[in-house]
Amino acid sequence: LYYLYGIPFGAHRGGHSHRRLQQLLVCVMGSFDLMISDGTNSQKIRMDASDVNGIIIVPGIWRELDNFSEDAICLVLATEKYSESDYIRNNQDFRQSKNI
Repeated sequence: LYYLYGIPFGAHRGGHSHRRLQQLLVCVMGSFDLMISDGTNSQKIRMDASDVNGIIIVPGIWRELDNFSEDAICLVLATEKYSESDYIRNNQDFRQSKNI
């Protein structure tokens, strides 16, 4: 479990995919945009605390978070502890892993 907060205006978070880890993202205050992609299809979702739904992100999905409001807080529940080897941080490598 961790939180993203105090994100400066114009900053981006995410920009990666995971090999095994799953995450539940919930906007608990403010708002931000979440872009998810399976390598072929992309979707942009406005996460807003007034709509307290969460998004489950399964392995093999690219995610990017941006457009954070000044008061944004994102709660992240993860299925595993941090492991650098679980990350795919380069979008080209991600697309190659999907055979795209």
